[in-house]
Amino acid sequence: MPPSLSVASRPTSRTTRAIRYATGSATGRETQQHLEPRQTKALVFVYEHSRITIDDFQHLCPDADRASLEQDLQGMVKLGLVVEKGDSFVMT
Repeated sequence: MPPSLSVASRPTSRTTRAIRYATGSATGRETQQHLEPRQTKALVFVYEHSRITIDDFQHLCPDADRASLEQDLQGMVKLGLVVEKGDSFVMT
């Protein structure tokens, strides 16, 4: 059975941990990384499910076009938050 594709609308401790990881505060290397709301959703999903595919991301953000979602994921790669592994993106 595939993982649930929902992300809590209110911040949870998991969400907070994922965002702290992304900004470096969990690792002691504070950074100023600006994440778009869709990127935050993707990061939380990766944190909870260990990976995300473009199809997963499309289910999370149905109003966004595929090209924008691909740009969001590539932006997260450039920030060093995720790496591409096959057809998935995983947390670094």
